[in-house]
Amino acid sequence: MSPRVQEQRAVLLALGDFTVALAFARILDGRSHSSVVAECALEVLECEPSDTFIADLSSTPSGEFTLGGLDLLEDLHSLGFYPHAILIAGADTTPADYHRAARLGVDAILERPLRPEALVDAVEAPRPEARRADAHRRAVQFIDRDVTSVPMGMRILLAAEPGAAEAAARD
Repeated sequence: MSPRVQEQRAVLLALGDFTVALAFARILDGRSHSSVVAECALEVLECEPSDTFIADLSSTPSGEFTLGGLDLLEDLHSLGFYPHAILIAGADTTPADYHRAARLGVDAILERPLRPEALVDAVEAPRPEARRADAHRRAVQFIDRDVTSVPMGMRILLAAEPGAAEAAARD
């Protein structure tokens, strides 16, 4: 983990695997963050707004969640909440899911198997002072991603400069 000044974050975990979500919460709470584990999609939408939102990247519902992580993030945006969004990609994640994540302004995508240090780094990453309503304009930051294994059509998601998502979407 990189040394940085740690700011306490309120973290909402909405993962299809409740046991994994509890393990992540323990890791983050051990770093003085305040974690809440949601047990269903409705609970996510009814919770107090959090600084950071962690969910499965797939748009496929899993576990007790009737909505995938992308749908939940979109619903949070429609309610006016733009949390620091960290999504976790799994074997069922599709290229369309990655593109949709870019349009929604996801801050980080972590891939399974996930190292605890990568999760902490993503949560504690510096972020802009103010969240902008047009969050889709920000590029997606990849953590723990082997660039050589990315298909050519995924170049949009590897760009880190502002404006890269729009430029690649036009191509």
